[in-house]
Amino acid sequence: MNASERDAALQQASVPTLLMCLAQITGDDTWLKEPFLPKRDISIFAEPTGGLSPQAQQAVREAIARVLDELHSGQRTLPPLPDEAQLVEMMSVCLGERVPSEYAPLAMEEMGYRDRRVEWHTPPAADRLEDFKALVIGAGFTGLCAAYRLKEMGFAFEVVEKNAEVGGTWWENTYPESGVDTPNHFYSYSYAPNTTWTSNYSKRDEMLAYQRKVTQDQGLREHIEFETEVVQMRWLDDAQQWEVQTRRSDGSTRTRRAAVVISCVGALNRPKLTAIKGIDSFKGPWWHSARWRHDVSLQGKRVAVIGTGASAMQFMRTVAGQAEHVTIFQRSPQWARPPQDYHGTVSPESRWLLENVPYYYAWLCVVSIRSDVALRRWLAAHCAVRSELAAPRAGDELPQRQPAASAHRLPHESDRRPPRPGREVPARLPALRQTHPDRQWLVSGAQASQCVAGHRGGRSRGRQRDRRRQRRTA
Repeated sequence: MNASERDAALQQASVPTLLMCLAQITGDDTWLKEPFLPKRDISIFAEPTGGLSPQAQQAVREAIARVLDELHSGQRTLPPLPDEAQLVEMMSVCLGERVPSEYAPLAMEEMGYRDRRVEWHTPPAADRLEDFKALVIGAGFTGLCAAYRLKEMGFAFEVVEKNAEVGGTWWENTYPESGVDTPNHFYSYSYAPNTTWTSNYSKRDEMLAYQRKVTQDQGLREHIEFETEVVQMRWLDDAQQWEVQTRRSDGSTRTRRAAVVISCVGALNRPKLTAIKGIDSFKGPWWHSARWRHDVSLQGKRVAVIGTGASAMQFMRTVAGQAEHVTIFQRSPQWARPPQDYHGTVSPESRWLLENVPYYYAWLCVVSIRSDVALRRWLAAHCAVRSELAAPRAGDELPQRQPAASAHRLPHESDRRPPRPGREVPARLPALRQTHPDRQWLVSGAQASQCVAGHRGGRSRGRQRDRRRQRRTA
């Protein structure tokens, strides 16, 4: 082990994460008491010092350096993994608040401390497993996970995927800056941790590369039939099987049977185009963000974006940097959260820690995820963000510093910030009712795009929120 490389990495390490590694490896509860108690922090990425004094931080770094040397030389071995009670105590210290005991089973699995695989009480005969065939529909994140578990249990199975490659939504969505808005160190499989992420919030290409690697490493590709979609299914009660009709991209069909069908098609894999009066006579190009037109240049164009979901939050930075003028049509105000290292990269030192410090990856995810109790408190403390979004009347323009966010997630404010200083992208509150045929560019969607006609689930929910808001105002 290179001492200088190790020490450089430890200087950049999350001290609360190192503390948990120390306590777990040494079994010494000194590291779970003052002066080593991290301060409570509800940020997505907690302050790396944990609020400890410089002297305490240095003591932690020196101690973990000695432990790593001992492990490397063979003087120390890793102890048994903690039980649920011990894990809850350590998590509570790490997060600076009491973590309910019901979190323990999930945490044990997510951290890799407990095997999540399904174990047979009495393993069935090989021919019985071969006869009990399963069909998985879709080869995105969920479909690949289902396939992995089926293979692990010894079932005969096949996967049908309508696209030409694995990835699901990450294969289909190619809009500018498409990426995760959840830190990707825990946007990954618990059985396939990735210590080589280049960013805390990876973009589409890196997410897709991860899925391809998992597919290859787990030997799943040979079980996948690409460019094949399910068009009909019916249950055969007498045979106790599903009869499934599939169609390939060349139009050929096939009927197959399976004892189990697992649908992993996703909820948003077919864009819903907004019904806007006059859209058929609109003269400019328009499309949905999930079907991005890379052949159309936005340079110097006037662009309308309909919808302010997570996709729009991501691609708006690029669109605003290219178009001459952008108008955003927003029906309902949304939640937003301040950015925190959204565009940052994972340093070589951080990757060294993930690969060389036992349990560092597992505890870093705990430090990053925080608890839902902390998240609820964070929302309460930052509710003014949404209040400011809700304040303007219909038709008022919202300044760029008040971007909209997804109703389902909390995207980052910086996603939609134009790269050119001083430029504002106005957002109008009412939904777009009608297009003008002489306007040249439209991008629409519930999760918008340049001349994109948009999609959005929950339309009735949005209208119900608007009506409630109007009644309260009245």
